[in-house]
Amino acid sequence: MRLCVIGNSHVAMLMAAHAADPAGITPAWFAKPGLRPDEMVLNGTVLSAASEELRARLDGFGTAPVLDLAAFDAVAIVALAPSVFAAMRLLQDHDVTGWPSGTRRVAKALRSERPLKRPLLTRAALRAALIGQMQASPAAGLAAALRATAPDLPVSFIAQPFPAESMLSAESRYPVFRRIAEAGDGAALAEDLSAAEDAVFCPLGTAILRQPTETVARGCHSRDVVMRGAKRLAGGRQQDEDPLHANAVLGADLLCRLYRSHESHKITLKTDI
Repeated sequence: MRLCVIGNSHVAMLMAAHAADPAGITPAWFAKPGLRPDEMVLNGTVLSAASEELRARLDGFGTAPVLDLAAFDAVAIVALAPSVFAAMRLLQDHDVTGWPSGTRRVAKALRSERPLKRPLLTRAALRAALIGQMQASPAAGLAAALRATAPDLPVSFIAQPFPAESMLSAESRYPVFRRIAEAGDGAALAEDLSAAEDAVFCPLGTAILRQPTETVARGCHSRDVVMRGAKRLAGGRQQDEDPLHANAVLGADLLCRLYRSHESHKITLKTDI
């Protein structure tokens, strides 16, 4: 299976998994930490690196700076779209009606004359905001362009892994995450983010791959088993306290699912013929 993987630093989990077990996949890694839309140009099915930094990174992977995606069996877009962090920025000063905490706060407000500590945001409004951000993301732009120019090319979107459960420690720099976890809102947050992904990518015919439920803690965090020992794109390990990047365990699961999807697609094509 010839697979082009486009993304940012989260591509490293797939690279680490492939290094341990190629699993029948021949990849081209088109990736860079913090990859920006202006660093790549898609003209038809031809993807080109538009910055010296990206070209240097690709050279280190053995990837050509210009790729015709039509020559691949499939394309995987990794992250490059809003994650739970985007939702957290919206929630810094709000509670959400329909979430467990929002339901409790509404009930409490009805029994009291005190003003709410934080204003309420409807769940529909939160989803609409996430959908808007998702539609404007590099991942959605690539998926839409490939749908228009290469409708038969299988394209998958791999959602950014949830951050590590360890960020909920007392020393964490992410107090909103702690608030969400302590209120029991994590699963609702993940559901709303998934709904936004579905609303944007499913109409484009893009398959969505998320981390398995058994790797998820508190609804919107990753268990240690898929976070410890994560690799960097340039080689070496992430810092032990890094809460953002997943390791080869999750990477292997995602690669396996990509390969199975490719094999199923081939069987379907043969059946149609």
